[in-house]
Amino acid sequence: MLRDKDGKPLTERGEDGKPPVNQELQVRQWSDRIIKTVTRDWKVRGGTRERTVNVVVTPAVKREVQAHFNCETLEGAELEDQGGDGTAFTHWEKRIFQNEAMTGTVHTDNPIYSRLSLALMEDSGWYIPDYSLASSLSWGAGAGCDFPTKSCKELMALAEEKDSSSPFCNTMMQNAEKTYCTDDDLSVGSCNLVKYSSKIPRIYQNFDSIEGVEDADLEYIGSSVILADYCPYVQEFSWLGGGGVGGGEDPRGTRCDSAENAPDQDSNYALETYGTESRCFAQTSPWEQKSCTMIKQWTSLTGASGTTNSVNLLL
Repeated sequence: MLRDKDGKPLTERGEDGKPPVNQELQVRQWSDRIIKTVTRDWKVRGGTRERTVNVVVTPAVKREVQAHFNCETLEGAELEDQGGDGTAFTHWEKRIFQNEAMTGTVHTDNPIYSRLSLALMEDSGWYIPDYSLASSLSWGAGAGCDFPTKSCKELMALAEEKDSSSPFCNTMMQNAEKTYCTDDDLSVGSCNLVKYSSKIPRIYQNFDSIEGVEDADLEYIGSSVILADYCPYVQEFSWLGGGGVGGGEDPRGTRCDSAENAPDQDSNYALETYGTESRCFAQTSPWEQKSCTMIKQWTSLTGASGTTNSVNLLL
C-alpha cells in the first residue's frame, strides 16, 4: 500500500496486481525499499550472539529516527520481532520506542504519537501529516547510535563504566518496595524486573548477576514486559494501600502531575507534593523520619514527587 511521491507502489506487483506472498510468514512480501534486514552483534549473558532485526527504511521514517537518536548512520526504525501475528512486523520495537503509541503492548505509561509514526504516514503516500501535532518522545532522545543498536545489557554496562544514567534498571520488582523515577520524570515508579517460571530465551538474558538473586536463577529473570526484549525499566504503578507505605485504604497512582495521588499526611514520609507542576526527583540518600522518641529510615524511597520549590530536592 505504500507509494512514492509520484503515487507508484514501493513494492513490485505480480500479474494479479498484488505483491507476492512470503510463504514462511504467510503475508504479502514487502520491498527492501520499505523494510530491510540488519544483523548486529548482541551482547547477552554468556557472551555475544548474532541478532537479526527488521528496520523501516522509508525516507521520512529514516530522517526522523536518525534525528531522534542523533545517529546519522542508523539504518532505519526497528520493528517489533515478538508477539506473533498482529504484533511482530506491525509495531515499533518496544525496547527502543518504549511509550510510542504504536509499540505493540498495552503495558505503556503515557502513550504518545511521535514524529516517527507521522513520518510513516507521510511515507505511505496517502497522508501529509502536521508534525506540529506530534508529541515529544523522551525515551532515547539524543542518546546516540549505541541506544538503538546495542543490547540493554551492554547499555547498562556502558552507563556503569561512564558513571552515567541508564533508562534500564536492575532491581527486582518485589511489590514495588523500592521506588525510582520513570525515564520522563513524570512518575514515581518501580523496576519491572521479575522472575519467570521458565527460562527466558538466551538472546534476551541480560544479566550476569543481580543483587539478591542466585546465579542459578539468572536465566529466569527479565522485564515483565516481554516485547521490550525482557529489558527492565522503571514503570509507574499503584499503591495498593492508598497512603503508600503503611497507610490508606483506597489505591493511588504514582503520576507526579496528579494531585489525587498525594499520600495521606500521616504517610507522607518523603515529604512529597503532587500537582500539575510536580516531577519526580532522584534522592541521594534514604529519608529519615525523626520524632522525639525514634528515627526511622525509609530506604525504599529513592525517587519521590515534588516541585521545584519543594524541600525534597536532594539531588
